[in-house]
Amino acid sequence: MPATVVIVEDQRMFRELLQSMLGDSSELEIVELASTAKHGWEACMTHRPDLVLIDLRLPDGSGLELGMRLKRQFPNMPLLAVTSLIDPITTNQVFESGFHGYVEKDQSYEVLLEAVLTVAEGGFYFTQLVRENRKRIFNDENAVNKILSHREQLIVGHLCGSQTNKQIAQTLGLSLRTVENHRYRIIKRLGLQGSDALVEFGRKLGLDRLVESEPPHLEL
Repeated sequence: MPATVVIVEDQRMFRELLQSMLGDSSELEIVELASTAKHGWEACMTHRPDLVLIDLRLPDGSGLELGMRLKRQFPNMPLLAVTSLIDPITTNQVFESGFHGYVEKDQSYEVLLEAVLTVAEGGFYFTQLVRENRKRIFNDENAVNKILSHREQLIVGHLCGSQTNKQIAQTLGLSLRTVENHRYRIIKRLGLQGSDALVEFGRKLGLDRLVESEPPHLEL
């Protein structure tokens, strides 16, 4: 039986191209195409697919956030990021947030197909770019993952997008008090003078690229 696949990609041409290319494989069955995070969530709730391909930039939120929500709901659901975002911050977050694979969009069809089949079978597939970026971060004493936890990075990223504590809590599935406590501890630990300084710090490290600043939060 072929592996069922949901594709979450906002660009129609690329979405349909993925459908055409991957649909030719007898080992795969594309069960739904989604252009938004909300649609992707609903498609996964309906089909419980064997694999989800997710672009990290979606019109109604972050594909990274969608992936994290899917992992909370379906811990064993394989996720493959297919994206044009190639910076170390993003690739490291994809690796650490539960995705089973990452392929940048300028890779060949053969690489993509290998990644799709590997992840659909329960394996992991991260391109050389991810390994190089992780090595770069590992060797950097001031790398952001050595300063802030994964959750703290996301909170600061959302702050950079002008979200309120309440909106961040809703987006990340946390209590308002948890977000407030994280925010206070981060500012105190870094010795910063308030929220404006924290936002400046986050943007300097590129944490604003972890999340989409518009819309304010992802509604699923």
